[in-house]
Amino acid sequence: MRPPVAHPPGWRPPGYRPPHWRPPSWRPPYYRPPYIRPPHPVWGGYYWYPRWGWYFTAAVAGGTLAYVLNLPDTDPCDQAIVDGTTVYICNGIVYRPTVYHDERVYEIVSSQEDSAGSPEISGPIRLTSPRMRGEPVREIQEALVAGGYDVGGVDGIFGPGSDAALRQFQRDNGLEADGVVGDETAKALGL
Repeated sequence: MRPPVAHPPGWRPPGYRPPHWRPPSWRPPYYRPPYIRPPHPVWGGYYWYPRWGWYFTAAVAGGTLAYVLNLPDTDPCDQAIVDGTTVYICNGIVYRPTVYHDERVYEIVSSQEDSAGSPEISGPIRLTSPRMRGEPVREIQEALVAGGYDVGGVDGIFGPGSDAALRQFQRDNGLEADGVVGDETAKALGL
């Protein structure tokens, strides 16, 4: 009888591939709507939006991000550098390249439709649809971040992450946790 062969830790036989292995360039097949695209084994379900195409979402602290696998093929996209990061502007939608589960994807940052529908800030700042945006919102986000609250990114847009951070700030300071930046909350924030 032959003695067992001792292999170093992590050794795999030649040609071994882990379960569900795909080559780096592999992408799930594309299905045009109204058909249903099968879920990805790692990323989960896909959703369809006419301007973006198929996208998937990822939950992060303070909100949910939407990603696409590839930039649209319709027109060449413009490139811009924002805060030291290259972003792509395709058909009025801004995409930021990032890595998700070791693969390159594009985060959907904003679109011209979102910006055009933003209300002017009048009265107390709160979570609205479309989102309130502007310099007052950025000041509130910076004050919350300075106080140790996670707003999901200081971008001047009062979204769900900013709302959750504001409500936590209000609870921590004995204020009514209504998610509205009124006089008392602004005073507590030092604004």
